[in-house]
Amino acid sequence: MSWGGVVLGVLIVGYDAELTALTGKILERSGYDTTCCLSDISKILSFIESKSIKLVIAELESDENERIKFCKTIKSVNNPPKLILIGQSSEEEIQMLNAGADDFIKKPYKTAVFLARISALMRQCKSVL
Repeated sequence: MSWGGVVLGVLIVGYDAELTALTGKILERSGYDTTCCLSDISKILSFIESKSIKLVIAELESDENERIKFCKTIKSVNNPPKLILIGQSSEEEIQMLNAGADDFIKKPYKTAVFLARISALMRQCKSVL
């Protein structure tokens, strides 16, 4: 998806290659430029810094401290992207939002709701361009 000729990239980070690829296909069908990768933080950071990534969607299977570290690390880069985390509990939602996530969506979720949340965050990206 582009705003004023600028492509706004979406990076999808996951622990399961098949689920991550499926999420990418859903977003591509909705017009987003997506890249998928497994959760290796050093590769993710270098990719964010070298590309026009405006949104990171992450479903991490790690302990609470690692997820918090992930949020803070993503938000520490220059011009940090918006960040949506996917998880399962209200407690996790509170922790991740307090750690820097811009949004949190609980599983299971409806695809239409997921896409609407992404669209809302992308509108925020558009307003700062």
